Amino acid sequence: MPQHHPSLDLLYAAAAGQLSAGLHKILLAHASLCPICRAELDQFEAIGGAILAGEPGETLSAGALDRALAAVEAEPRDNAVVSTPDWLRQVPAAVRDLAADIARATSSKPGVSLNMMQSVGTNRETIELVRIEPGKGIPNHAHDGMEYTLVLTGAFRDQRGVFAPGDLAISDESHTHRPVAEPGETCIALIVASAALRFKGPLGLLQRVMTLGRG
Repeated sequence: MPQHHPSLDLLYAAAAGQLSAGLHKILLAHASLCPICRAELDQFEAIGGAILAGEPGETLSAGALDRALAAVEAEPRDNAVVSTPDWLRQVPAAVRDLAADIARATSSKPGVSLNMMQSVGTNRETIELVRIEPGKGIPNHAHDGMEYTLVLTGAFRDQRGVFAPGDLAISDESHTHRPVAEPGETCIALIVASAALRFKGPLGLLQRVMTLGRG
């Protein structure tokens, strides 16, 4: 059976603030679409809050709150009215801002099998927005690290089964797959990866040649 939800260990780590920036974002996005995981995450956060409540407090320096509020007020504001493209209206409201942020970072929109990527944090982790038209697929590939794929609209199928809106597909170094969008609605997904993909076949050969050329 395909894995549709994060483990309890991952949800606990999210509540404790122990995850990387990209993985934390995608788990919160999944929880916003999955009542079961939202309840588990709320429970972990409540436990953490109770533990913190029992800890001795720290005294703030004089004027600390005023300085913090002033810093917030000093942040630049973008008051420009930005129209919402049709593809973004299909994305669930709970994660629409995150999808829009990635789109703006690349000054583009997702196309057929076109990834939009931005680095998060200081490691090799990336967060992507991908759109796959029905019947189209991402080339067959393996992973050098972990990959977390959250389906926002439509659905895709790989060797493990079908992943529908709200499902989280988790892949590691043992997985080689070719996600293909199911018939019907365009599949739009958020993907967080800890390392680059390793493509198979002719595309994999080209990838290795290009890697050697950069060496």
